[in-house]
Amino acid sequence: HEFHVFSLSNPTELSPINTLSVPERLISLATDGQRAYLVDSALHLLIIDISNPAVLVQLSRTQIELGVPRMLRAVSGVLYVVEAVGLDGVPTGLRVIDVSDPSGPVQIGFYAFNQEFEAHSIGIQGNTAMIARGTIDGKGSIELFDIDNPGAPVLIASHVVDGAIEGIVTAPMK
Repeated sequence: HEFHVFSLSNPTELSPINTLSVPERLISLATDGQRAYLVDSALHLLIIDISNPAVLVQLSRTQIELGVPRMLRAVSGVLYVVEAVGLDGVPTGLRVIDVSDPSGPVQIGFYAFNQEFEAHSIGIQGNTAMIARGTIDGKGSIELFDIDNPGAPVLIASHVVDGAIEGIVTAPMK
């Protein structure tokens, strides 16, 4: 099991820079500045210093209470995790983890999802988190959360559509 870093300096060629061995299979990742945040199949959060891609340093590996993370987004020392399904009675939802101190990540917020829709994707734009969720029978939902206070995400809008929503992309407003 490995975490790979590539150079994209030449757009016609992927150039490997470094590899970091990890104990478990990686299931989700996000980057923010000089850190990578990885969740492995044993539901550990790994925080990797990627400031020098030639020298990757694992800063921590912490067991965290999670459902199965579908996607991560990291913004300014806060990690947002949307979960696909819960495990062993762990509720499914949007988890907010303070990762500003990589040696001790701490969950600071949680919003429990209703179980009708499974989370697929998350995008962050300013103080709003946008989450795409869907059902097996093809319905989709887009939910907007106010994350001005990351410790207390608030659902501010949702819209259900006929048709699957598998992903969400955000772009700066002009």
